[in-house]
Order: sequence, then structure tokens, then C-alpha cells
Amino acid sequence: MLNGHPWISYAEIGYHNTMKEMGFEVHDELFDMSFDNIECLISRAHGLVTMVNNLDYSYIKTQVTDFKSETRQKILHNQNMLLNKNSRLWQELEYVMLNYIRIFNEF
Repeated sequence: MLNGHPWISYAEIGYHNTMKEMGFEVHDELFDMSFDNIECLISRAHGLVTMVNNLDYSYIKTQVTDFKSETRQKILHNQNMLLNKNSRLWQELEYVMLNYIRIFNEF
């Protein structure tokens, strides 16, 4: 994300929805995210591989380099989420860490 690339991950079920809940924008304009909610690990991996094998890389390159494209706007938003300490992500992480510290201190 920091390098300015669209991203997709093979992770636990619903990973991309979790990322959206944290304030990131997923690249559902480029990638079919239906694999993300498949419960079976092997089927989810197969769905991801099949989708990646069928990507139109020239279209993706065009979207990444066009500064007015939805893809480019999402890339900039995600970079801002990671680098801006006033972002929703940083605020949530700060809350979680302070809560952990409070619990540790009470222990």
C-alpha cells in the first residue's frame, strides 16, 4: 500500500471487509472480492488464484497511472490512512493500545 499499488490479500475469511471497517478502501473496482467470504481455505485460495489468473493487467496499469481514476484515489486514500496519525486507523490503534496499557497497569 505504501508503494502506491492496488492490493489484494489471501487471509482469513472476510479480511477485506475487516480492512474496510478499519477505513481502508479495497480495490473492488479491479478485483472480484467474492473469494473473500468463502469459508473453506482451499476453495478461497482457488477462487483468488482463478481471479488473479484472469486479470487484465493492461487495464490495471491504466487505472493505477491515471491520477483521476477510482483506483488511484483509493491508493492515495490508503496511503493517507497509513501515514496520517489523525486518520481513523491511527485513532483506533491508539485507543486499543491505550486500553491494553490501562489493563496492564491495573494488573
